[in-house]
Amino acid sequence: MRKDGTEFPLEANSRSINYFGKPARVCILRDLSDRVRAEKEKLELQKELAKANKLNALGMMAGTVAHDLNNILTGVVSYPELLLLQMDKSDRFYTQITKIQEAGKRAAAVVADLVVLARGGLSSPTVENINDIILTYLESIEHKERLANYPNVIIQTNLQQNLHNICCSHLHIHKMLLNLIGNALEAVHENGLIRITTQNCKFTHPLSLDCETTYPDDYVLVTIADNGTGISKKDIDHIFDPFYSTKKMGKSGTGLGLLIVWNTVQDHNGWLEVKDNNPGAKFEIYLPITNEEISSTKNIDINHTLRGNGETILLIDDQSEQNEIIEKILAGLGYKTYSVTSGKEGIAFFRSHSVDLVLIDMIMSNGLNGRETYERILQVRPGQKAIIISGYSKLKEAQKAKALGISHFLEKPVTIPKLGLAIKQALAGN
Repeated sequence: MRKDGTEFPLEANSRSINYFGKPARVCILRDLSDRVRAEKEKLELQKELAKANKLNALGMMAGTVAHDLNNILTGVVSYPELLLLQMDKSDRFYTQITKIQEAGKRAAAVVADLVVLARGGLSSPTVENINDIILTYLESIEHKERLANYPNVIIQTNLQQNLHNICCSHLHIHKMLLNLIGNALEAVHENGLIRITTQNCKFTHPLSLDCETTYPDDYVLVTIADNGTGISKKDIDHIFDPFYSTKKMGKSGTGLGLLIVWNTVQDHNGWLEVKDNNPGAKFEIYLPITNEEISSTKNIDINHTLRGNGETILLIDDQSEQNEIIEKILAGLGYKTYSVTSGKEGIAFFRSHSVDLVLIDMIMSNGLNGRETYERILQVRPGQKAIIISGYSKLKEAQKAKALGISHFLEKPVTIPKLGLAIKQALAGN
């Protein structure tokens, strides 16, 4: 015990000695505070490393599965779309085919969760105002269907009017809101209050939060708070762990919802804090702002706006089935297409041919990936216009491809309006 009454760890060593011909004992006392502290820090670092390795392994698996499933879902989404363009709503199988397409889109939304788990899968962010994303989510069918199970729950919004824009993935932010608001609904049960607020904030000095440090900058703060049961001390340290769930088996929850939230925030270079709302819980999400403006979009007329004028397009995908689907779509839009199944074949094609545009899959199993393929195509055809279309792509590779001149990144399964608009913009140099 120290003079001030605090206790500290001590090591005692004693031994017998001959002290001027008399037996004696020497006792050495050593303060172990620094050693114990260092061992605790080492143990915590080992735990963090083990957790990081587990998340990395989960991410690699999720990325691989997402890529393969999105390739499969391309046919489930695109073929019904092609059929519907040739049918009237009065046709016998119009409703059934529409349901097949909707099921494919729902499956694609589930696969999108895997992309978030893979971390670094945020390849084509757009400039958005998060107020718009929140209002869109609150008006969505999926939210209203879920809210119908909690008729007495009140959801209040206090959204700052002059909120700064952010550069983000609309889909991933939508998923983040779905998980956080969904958890809040379950926490307040049949009666309760959920508050959603947004505001601009600025940090003028570095701020350390756990193992992270945020630097001076402007942020948008999104707060989702409820007056429910809150989060116990036992659970608070594990809520972002994969497959950790406090919900009953068979009810709801896969144990991935809050991990998706955490990964989404990390992929957007933000951070989040979980606080006691007394009662209930409060999640504060900080996302860096952008000074870019939101690009205006108009309703797309497939039969007019997206039609081509016989321009030539080369498809490079290691799966011939993917090339076949896209070829049918592009033929319907008025383009002339060629296709190859490897980056090496694509490079060879450009040595004797030229096209107006090339669509390249990012991840190919037989040699070069999409970015490497495009890099070598530029050596043969400088200035060649190109679009990346992939089931999953790492953010770093996507950034490298963009630096080379890739104008658009499309995620499989791609819809006809998105593909047609991207091709039009790429051909126009936008």
